[in-house]
Amino acid sequence: MRLSPFIVSLSLVLVSLWPGLPARGAEPDQAEILVFAASSLLPGLDEARDRYHQANPQVTIRIAYAASSSLARQIAAGAPAHLYATADNQWAHYLAERGHIGPDWPSRWLGNELVVIGPGVELSMATLPYTLTQTTALGDLLGADERWVMGDPDHVPAGRYGKQALESLGQWDDLRDRLAPTQDALTATAFVAQGAAPFGISYVTDGVFTDEISIIASIPRHHHAPIHYGLALVTPGDGRPGDGNGNGEAGVNPYAADFFRFLQSDEGLDIFANLGFITRLDGGFDNGHQEGPKDRAKNDLDSGLDREPKGGPVE
Repeated sequence: MRLSPFIVSLSLVLVSLWPGLPARGAEPDQAEILVFAASSLLPGLDEARDRYHQANPQVTIRIAYAASSSLARQIAAGAPAHLYATADNQWAHYLAERGHIGPDWPSRWLGNELVVIGPGVELSMATLPYTLTQTTALGDLLGADERWVMGDPDHVPAGRYGKQALESLGQWDDLRDRLAPTQDALTATAFVAQGAAPFGISYVTDGVFTDEISIIASIPRHHHAPIHYGLALVTPGDGRPGDGNGNGEAGVNPYAADFFRFLQSDEGLDIFANLGFITRLDGGFDNGHQEGPKDRAKNDLDSGLDREPKGGPVE
C-alpha cells in the first residue's frame, strides 16, 4: 500500500505548526489562541473556531491536529499551546502530572464510537448494516495482497480502542499481521476513501459525513474502553494555580480561557453533537441529550461505560 503524497505532507504540516511561534516565555499575543487537538476533532473544532471568531473577531484561533500522544509530548517539550484537546485522557494525565495543565480538567467533554469503514457511498448512522460480532470474519474482506488500516495501536487512541475491540471479539490474532498502521485516525479514513485499503476501523464521526466512505458495521461499546475526549487549558510556566477550568490560572491567555468555556457551553456542544459526537457525559453517556439530526439513539448504555483504560498511555 502506497502513502498518498498529500497525506504525508499534510501530516507533516499538522505536527510541525508550532515551532515557528514564540516560545511560551515570550510576551503572549492575547488575541491569538493555539489549540493542540486530536485529529478526529477536526470538523467540530474547525466549526467551533469559526463560530467563536464570528462573535469575537479580534481573536485568531490556530489549531494543530495530530495524534494525542504526539501533541502531549510537544506540550511537555515547551510548545506554546493554550488548549489541549485529547482523544486519550491518559495523555492529559501525563501532562497534569508534570504541571502543564490544571488538576481538574474535564475528562468527559465528548464521547465517540468505533465503526468498520469501507470505500463507498454515505450511509446514515441510523441505518448501520449490522453490528460486528465474533462470527463476523473481517479477514474475509481482504484480498491475497491487501492490508487493512487503523491508527497505530502503539501510538494512536483510535488504534488502541480498535485493538481492544478486536481482541475482545477474537479477531486480532487473525488480522494483526495484515494491519497497515497509520499515524492518526483521519489518515486511516483517507486511505479507505482513496481505495488504498478495503476496510479500516475508525471513529464513527470520521466516516459518516462523506460520500467516499461507507460504514460497514458498528462496534459495540462494551468491547473496548470508553472513548472520552478531554479538554484542558495549558498552564504557562511550572506552577499550576487555579482549578484547570479557566479560574485563576496565572498567565493563562484570557481568550483561551473564554474559548475553553465556549467549547463546553450548550452552543459549543451542539456543534459536536450535530457531527455525531456524544455530549453531556456528566450524568451518563448522553445525559438525555438529543445528539443531533444524523445521530442514532444512544440510550442503550453499557454498564462498563465509566471504565478508564488500565495502564499508562500508549507510546
